Amino acid sequence: MYAANTCTFCPKGRETKLATGAATCIACIPGTTLVSTSDLNCTACAPGEYADKQGSSGPCKKCPKGYGVADEGNSACDVCGPGTYQDEEGQVGCNDCPVGTYTEMTGSTELEACLPAPKGNYAPGTGNDGFIPCEGGTYQDEEGQGACKPCPPGNQCPAGSVEPKKCRPGFYADSRQPFCKECAKGTYQDKEGQRACKPCPAGSYCQATKMATPTACPAGKFGVKFSSITPNDCQACPINVSVWHYSELAPIVAMRAPQHFC
Repeated sequence: MYAANTCTFCPKGRETKLATGAATCIACIPGTTLVSTSDLNCTACAPGEYADKQGSSGPCKKCPKGYGVADEGNSACDVCGPGTYQDEEGQVGCNDCPVGTYTEMTGSTELEACLPAPKGNYAPGTGNDGFIPCEGGTYQDEEGQGACKPCPPGNQCPAGSVEPKKCRPGFYADSRQPFCKECAKGTYQDKEGQRACKPCPAGSYCQATKMATPTACPAGKFGVKFSSITPNDCQACPINVSVWHYSELAPIVAMRAPQHFC
């Protein structure tokens, strides 16, 4: 038993709060600890550490994997949010998932928790909590990518495309197109995967959209006009004159397009 005028060290987990003249010891609040019984005051836990109970003594606890805390004096650590992970103890923060990957989970404890964005999607930058479908006019045929590829000419790429799809005959597309476009009247396209349509040749007409083959002028008629859209543009041959003879008036037409004879 101590005499009334005898001083003694505070027990573990308690401090005096006063340099001198203290009559009682007070328990360390959460987030602090009495590192040694010879210390007069409790010490705030350092970043990456915590003390969750009142009256803590000795070293503070390290934040577990999947957690971190950046400031001092904490009674708990912050859980790693979606898009992040922490694979070490006692850390001040969490690591972002790399470009092209994501995680929707909280408290992830390893890099492998960051999943690759699936094909047809992308995850830009770091720290993604999800992925984004490729915009129309782009595609992505690989997993784990941070951007999508531009759709090449002659192809269509709707939103979320995994690979380009060639335009059918009668359609066309320049670069970065979500959908192929119809060949306009007066034009046609007889091949797939083309970036433009062809003008309807002389001696024929293209009356509708989406035409893959021009319609030849009727027998006994010829045409000298390109990009015709109606059979009315075809002219009747003079009596007893073949179209080839008559086209001497327009020799270029005769060379570039097959035409009917009268």
